[in-house]
Amino acid sequence: MYLGKNLILVLVIAILAVGSIIAGYYMLKERIIFNIIGNVSVPETTQPFEAEGIAEITLNLDITEPSGTVVFENTTSIELDQDTYVLFKALSSNVYGNLSLILSGEAIISNSTHSYKIPMPCLLSIDKECYRVMMVIPGYDEPMKLPKGRYNITIVLSWNEAEGRGQIELKLAMTTADMQD
Repeated sequence: MYLGKNLILVLVIAILAVGSIIAGYYMLKERIIFNIIGNVSVPETTQPFEAEGIAEITLNLDITEPSGTVVFENTTSIELDQDTYVLFKALSSNVYGNLSLILSGEAIISNSTHSYKIPMPCLLSIDKECYRVMMVIPGYDEPMKLPKGRYNITIVLSWNEAEGRGQIELKLAMTTADMQD
């Protein structure tokens, strides 16, 4: 039992160390920021940025059920002039009102020849425990390589255990870094 806890601790430290090393090799720059603004109005149940090089896109999310999914199909596109690393990350969040929920997502980057799905578990967890797989997710936990080309970007947002009323604001960024030889 004690050996298992130490092994888990060593694995977590190793994963964090590898992530730090990888982050040091890439100069990430924000290319697209998705402002996710949602209103939460779930009835009680008996059961318990446009600037140079940066685009800001607002995705309006209305949550009226305890769980659900919404797809923002082809929200934008991006042109990569060379092979590039991409990384999605939550930058900041604000919560107004009395609510709780777990919000996760998926970014789908695709063109006529390639399609990449980047799961984004536990983007936002308000007064709820959010559990995710203990593995490194390319494009979310570490940069993911994309070949040059033009890509459409679809954002899928899923929530569960939503309760209460209020508003959420979440800044989700897609950052890029040119490949170093």
